[in-house]
Amino acid sequence: MVMEVTAQRKQRSNPRLRRRWRLDLKAGDAGVSSAFTKDVSAGGFCAELMRVPSPGTQVSGSIVIGGNAYAFSGKVAWSHASEPRMNLRGNIGVAFTEISDDLKKKLT
Repeated sequence: MVMEVTAQRKQRSNPRLRRRWRLDLKAGDAGVSSAFTKDVSAGGFCAELMRVPSPGTQVSGSIVIGGNAYAFSGKVAWSHASEPRMNLRGNIGVAFTEISDDLKKKLT
């Protein structure tokens, strides 16, 4: 007997834009660190940085687009640790909890 397996891909509610924008990020009680986005959407972003916060950490900061800084706050949804010995940055996914209307317009 042969079983047929069909996998449905979960649709994203917001399209991702592959953009490399500077990000000033404050995670929990840690100081502000600079990073860069890999992709962004109206729902959140993926970023590269050397020290990654753990999932569930509240973050805030700003995304710099064309010289203008747009504030946001969010929560780390997932993270992959960096490997400093190999000079590999880590990645995080952040879900926005609050963004300005101006930033939302840039992302839609």
